[in-house]
Amino acid sequence: MNKSSLADTTGESTGVDQDFLALMRDQVDNKSKLVTQIQNEIQRIKQDPKRRDGFMKYKINLMDAKREARQEAYEEASREERQAGIQKLISTLQEVGIEPAVIKQKAMEKYGLSDAEVDKLLRQYN
Repeated sequence: MNKSSLADTTGESTGVDQDFLALMRDQVDNKSKLVTQIQNEIQRIKQDPKRRDGFMKYKINLMDAKREARQEAYEEASREERQAGIQKLISTLQEVGIEPAVIKQKAMEKYGLSDAEVDKLLRQYN
C-alpha cells in the first residue's frame, strides 16, 4: 500500500498533504516537488493572455460593482439625511408655535418641496 492510500484509510496526512497545507498558509517549501509543480502551474496560468485578460475583466467588474454599491449607499444616506432635516425643521417650527403656512413656506424654500409634498409631510409629522 502506498503512502497516499494509507493516508486515505487511516486519516493520517502524508508529506504531500503537509506540503500543500504549508503552501496554502504561504509557508513555501521550494524543495517539495508538489509545491514546485503548483508554483509552475500558477506562473503558466498568469502568463496565459486569455486567462490574464479574463482575470483583469473580473477585477474591473468587481471594482465597478463595489463603486456602484458605495454610490447607492451614499444616495440612500443622503435621502435619509434630507428626510430627517425636513422632519427636524417642521417639528422645531411647530414647537415654537410658528403658523403652518409659514412652516410650509420655509420647507418649500429650504428643500424645494412642492405644496402637496409639504402638506403630506405636515400631516405625517403631526
